[in-house]
Amino acid sequence: MRIKNLLYMLGILLLPFAAISQEQTQTAPQMSEETKQMMEVWMKMATPGAEHKQLMTLAGEYKIASKFRMEPGGPLTDSTAQCEKKAVLGDRYLMEHCNGEAMAGMPPFEGMGLLGYNNYTKQYEMYWFDNMSTMGFVLKGKADATGKVITVKGTYEDPASKKMKKTRWVLTIQDANTHKLELFDTDSKGKEFLGAELHYTRK
Repeated sequence: MRIKNLLYMLGILLLPFAAISQEQTQTAPQMSEETKQMMEVWMKMATPGAEHKQLMTLAGEYKIASKFRMEPGGPLTDSTAQCEKKAVLGDRYLMEHCNGEAMAGMPPFEGMGLLGYNNYTKQYEMYWFDNMSTMGFVLKGKADATGKVITVKGTYEDPASKKMKKTRWVLTIQDANTHKLELFDTDSKGKEFLGAELHYTRK
């Protein structure tokens, strides 16, 4: 009998909350068709797809063997680094954080990047920042038919010449444990050359 009375009292106490909830549901404004369509578009844009899934397979810790040159035909400088790549923002972007050796009187290298796929433009987007400069890179591009070779391009103003230069980065996914990143720059005459080649090997 006590249990029955307690349940009855609990029902009386919760009744006002139920009434408020029902009233809010009944008085909630209805979305227009235009707003519904807009919401559907944004939901599609926000949903990770096959391109994102493939990028996330690169998450992990890597050793990097690199070769750099500052000008066409210049000597290649070997360097090593460590890198961690991880999925962020709900598997929408692959974030990279690298640490490497000091070069040419500079402090030990540190760089960070984001790589994602824009569902709207159907392009890959890469953002890169490091302690070799206060200038970041924004690059966009597409993959080949296999989806394993991603080429992104961008432009930047060369601080020395004050001229705009083109840059092209090519990411080649070789297998589950190795991939390669090639960085192409342009000389003073606008001719492209391979400035850096980085080989990633999963630890």
